[in-house]
Amino acid sequence: MLALRLRPPATPHDPHNLSDIFYARRPADQTTQIGNRSLAWIREVANGPKPFFAYLGPHAPHYPAEPAPWYRDAFPDIKIPITPNYNVSSPEKTQHVRQNPPLTALAKCWENQHFRDRWQTLLSVDDIVRDLFNLLDELDVAKKTFVIYSSDHVRLFTVYTHPP
Repeated sequence: MLALRLRPPATPHDPHNLSDIFYARRPADQTTQIGNRSLAWIREVANGPKPFFAYLGPHAPHYPAEPAPWYRDAFPDIKIPITPNYNVSSPEKTQHVRQNPPLTALAKCWENQHFRDRWQTLLSVDDIVRDLFNLLDELDVAKKTFVIYSSDHVRLFTVYTHPP
């Protein structure tokens, strides 16, 4: 039996009613709910008479990138990478870039925390991916299942004076 590392949502729910996923109190709750409910649904249908399609699309690591409580202490020393064009004036760039003032010390501190938060939220996404493959193996459907993993584009932090 699969032992999910994902934590259950704070309140009881009907696994067939997915509407409250989108109204989760915190993004950390949303990632956990999407993972737990998706895996529960796959468990129900994977060995059924019809093929199934499951799209798992957690919001993490997008802003506000609130990590799950059990990952809040991960990566304590990680900081945003500083590139050569970090916080430089860019008069030759398009208006939305050149109009930005230099980043303040407070903005730099926030960037480090947000960067760390994003890494922490990805641990919950890692849990979903790991638990999905474990479940497919457990149900003996892995060899007849296509898994396509994709991600949206990643915008570079602190390019010129453009905050994340």
